[in-house]
Formats: sequence, structure tokens, C-alpha cells
Amino acid sequence: MDSLNLNLSGLSINELIAKEKDLDDDTQRQKYLDEIVARKPMYTDYVEKLAKIYTTNGDFDKARGVFTAALAANDANIDIWEIYVYWSLENDYIGGKDEEKTKEIFEAARTRVGSHPQAWGIWKKYVDFELLRDNKNTINLIYYTALCSQVFAIDELVSEYTKFIDEHFDKLKDLITSENPAEFKDEKPNLLNHFLESNNDKATFLNIVNRLADKARAEVDKRLPFEGSLRALSYDVGNLANEQLVGEMDNWKNYIDMEKAEANYQKAAMLYKRMLIPYFDSLPAWKEYIEFASGYLGDVDRCREVFKYLRAHPIGDDKDTVLDIYLSNAHFEERQGQFKVARRLHKLINNVLAPNYIKVISEYVKFEQRINGPRKNILDFLEDSLEKAIKAEDEYAAIFLTVNTCRFHFATEQDLDLIFDIFSDSVKSFRSSKCLLLNFVKFLATIESTENKLYSRSFEIVEKATLDSKSTFELADKKQIAADYLAWLTSHCKEQMYIEIIANKFTMGGLTDGLDVPKDDVPALCSSADQPLEANATSHGTEDVPADTTQNDATAHAGDKRAAEETLNDEESHKRQKVDE
Repeated sequence: MDSLNLNLSGLSINELIAKEKDLDDDTQRQKYLDEIVARKPMYTDYVEKLAKIYTTNGDFDKARGVFTAALAANDANIDIWEIYVYWSLENDYIGGKDEEKTKEIFEAARTRVGSHPQAWGIWKKYVDFELLRDNKNTINLIYYTALCSQVFAIDELVSEYTKFIDEHFDKLKDLITSENPAEFKDEKPNLLNHFLESNNDKATFLNIVNRLADKARAEVDKRLPFEGSLRALSYDVGNLANEQLVGEMDNWKNYIDMEKAEANYQKAAMLYKRMLIPYFDSLPAWKEYIEFASGYLGDVDRCREVFKYLRAHPIGDDKDTVLDIYLSNAHFEERQGQFKVARRLHKLINNVLAPNYIKVISEYVKFEQRINGPRKNILDFLEDSLEKAIKAEDEYAAIFLTVNTCRFHFATEQDLDLIFDIFSDSVKSFRSSKCLLLNFVKFLATIESTENKLYSRSFEIVEKATLDSKSTFELADKKQIAADYLAWLTSHCKEQMYIEIIANKFTMGGLTDGLDVPKDDVPALCSSADQPLEANATSHGTEDVPADTTQNDATAHAGDKRAAEETLNDEESHKRQKVDE
């Protein structure tokens, strides 16, 4: 196999993992690991494997890039931070003699995960690093900041800090005023105040340390039960298939709710990001984080960064998940009042990601209605989409679009000739579609008009389907179409003689010869999740845009024959439930 020409994009994540296990050639393994880590940057084991291969090959920049890319996806992944700082100590500090690079990584880790309950390992390694450089003032600040961060290994921390103070207090008294490490500019004033409070007395200062430790222990004790309820802390591709782990998400939410109730929003933010490590593949979890960042933190830019990441790195291989990401992004921008951005996203979804997809077509039209967008936008969009659906021979998307294009046109222009021309074109393209004819009859019932052409032109279409010798419909289908049309005509037309003439034509054609034609349900043009588009609606007031816009079921695939075949064995049953007016 030519490892340089491997195309792995078509393999699922499970297939990639299975194949990688069987490979002995590191060059080939690196290709598979690259693909696995690109898709699942939370997968700590594979991040470590890939960085190790690059390091062994002497490509330290690429190894570093593996770590930074994974942490860019989620900077709360403390396992990857620990591996990264150890790697830097070995390869930057010891191997490369670049202590500033290692210092930079320690500071990044301290800033991102210093308040993580399990961060003591990183703090302790940071102390060891500064001991090698004989920076006692910095070590003092590291211990003090870790203590204030309320890490869970509080007893070990206090034991080491007390020993350090006991040995170096006299020197620290001078250093605390003479040295000003820039990286601790926020923490130093507080530590200095504690030295002043102690009157430079070691015993008094140690009492202050113990006082801070007691406060930290109280906070740790409050959170221990919550931490103890969390078993899913790392990513595995099978996490969402494990019902017990999926149920455990409620434990995370209870923990987060406690922090939010006490207005500890930064701690809540850390918990959300920690939760997204084991539940990286859960789009609802990502949505909850976005909602929190927007609503509690007011960090709209952060929300946009998350959406940008999810668009570039879809967390699922299925089309539903990708569409949900883009639709959620469009709804978010709509809530921010960024209508042009939201419109661009909707157009991208409809034109590139899912053309002829009934769900996304409906979403765009409803978007324009909610924001009171120009009706011309809707009509142009529907006409363009209908033309594409006809060219693609997508029957059910074309039916949906035909009906709704006509509804919007009639609500705007009251032009019967135009709507019958549109229906006639669609019927010519789908001559054997009983569903199209039945929905045509249903559509007639929505028209409030007494013009004679309503009856004459509508019968022209029905006549070709039922009485024309070139009609390809089975007799039973002709009878159903005729029965539905005659029922509409009887309830709508006031000219009894005209009704009798049409009925007689059907009788002469053998379509009403006493046979009790079963009344099949007319296939609907939308599922329950896709309500009919309201042609007369101009605004939905202040109605909130729902955060969850896509149903994760087969009904989302009305315009996608391939996906329908994958998700339902009975394609016809699937199609019938998808088309709704």
C-alpha cells in the first residue's frame, strides 16, 4: 500500500481506529492517527500516540502542533495539558535548551486549567521546573496561587508549601518586594498583603496559609460529592453508546446548576468545557454550552468561535448533525440581530449542504417571515428551489415546493393563471405522481376565489391525469384523484349544473361507476416537525427561535433518497410521511 496516497476521508471513526490497531508501519499509522485526531481532538490516547510518532521522527513542530490543535478544540482537557508540559520539559527544556518555551507552556496551562480540581499535578511540576531555575519568589507565588485556586489535593499542597516557607521565609520576605514576575501581576498584590499582615513573622504567615487552606477545604468538600458522581471524564468513541454514561450527563448538569446558583460562572464555564470532553460527540451538550456562554457570560464572540469550530470539524458523520450545526448557527445569529449573516448561512445550507431538503427549505422561509424580510426573497427562493428540484427529478421536494410556491404567489398576486401554470409544469415533469395530484386537490381547497378559471383550469390538470388516454395512472389511482376533485368541487362550486357535468365526465370515464373507492390519506408535505409554511404570515412577533431545529430521525431526509434508504427499509413509507402541505 502506498501510504502517501491513503484517502481515509471515506472511513468512519470506528473503521479508522480498528485499522490503526493492526498497523506496524509508523508511516501508515501516522496517517490514520492524523485523521483520528483531526476528527476527535479530545481522544487523549491518540493525541499522545501521534505526538510520540512525530517526536520520534524528530519533527518537534508537528508534535507541538498536535497538542496545540487538541487544546484549541477544548482548553480544559487537563490530561492533554499534563502530557504537553511533560513533553515540553523533555524536548524544549532538557533537549532543546529552550526554557522560555517551557515556561510559556506552563503559564498557558496555569491560566487555562489552574482551577481544575485535578490541577495539582501541573502546579507541582511547575514548582519543580522553577526549582531547577532557582526562582524562589516565583515558586512562592505558584504555591500561593494554587492554594487560592482550591485544587483538590489541598493537604499535599499545604504540606509542601509549609515546608517551603519554613526553609526560605527570610529570603522570601525580601524577594516579595524586590521581584515582580510579570506573569503573576494579578496574584502578587494579594500575597504581598498577606506578608504585610503577618508583619514578616513566619509563624503568623503560616497561620494565614492554614486559614486559606481551611477556606479551600470547605469549597472542596462542597464539590466532592459532585465530583464523585462523575465517572465519564475522558473521551471514548463509544461514550454515547453507553446508556449509563449518557445518563450521567444529568450529574454534570446538577453540578453546573450548583455553580450557577452561587454565581460562580467561571467555575460553571470550566464544568461545561470539562463535560464536553467525554460528551464531545453530543451536539445538545455543545448547544447548552453556547447558550450558557451567551446568556450568562455574554460572550457572543466565544459562541461564534464554537460554531466556527463545529462547522469546520463536524462532531458527527451523519448529515442530520451537520445540518443541525448550521441551522443552530443561523438561529443564533438571528437572535443576535445579525440577519444578513443568518441569511447567508441559510442560503449556504440550501444551495450547498442540502439542496431540495424540505426541512431546510422550510427553515429559510420561516426565517424570512420572522424577520419581516421582503416577500420577494421568499418567492425568488421558492422558485429557484423548485427549478432545482425538478432538474434533480426530486419528486417529493418538487411537490412541497410547487404547493408552497403557488400559495405564496396567490397570497401576493391572486393570479390564478400563474399558479396553474406552475402546477402544470410540475405535473409535466412528474406525470406518474399521484401524490402531486392529490396535493394539488388539497391546495385547491385553500384558494378563496369564485373565478370560473378556478374550475376550468383546475379540471384541465385533473382531466389529463384521469380521462386522457395517455395517462399512466392505474384505474384505482384515477378513481381516487377523481373522487377527491369531485368532493372539492361539490363543496366549493355554487353551480350545480357544472358539478353535474364534471361528475358525468368521470362517470363516462368509468371512474364513478358505483365502486367504493377507498380514501387513502393524502401524503402530507411536512412531518410534524415541519409545519406548513404560512403564505399570509408576515411576522411571528417576538417568538423565540428554538435552539434545537433539526429532528434526528429519518423524516429529515425527504429530499435525500440515499439517506432515506440508509435509515428506513421501506422507502415508500418514508417518502409518504415526509411530504406535507
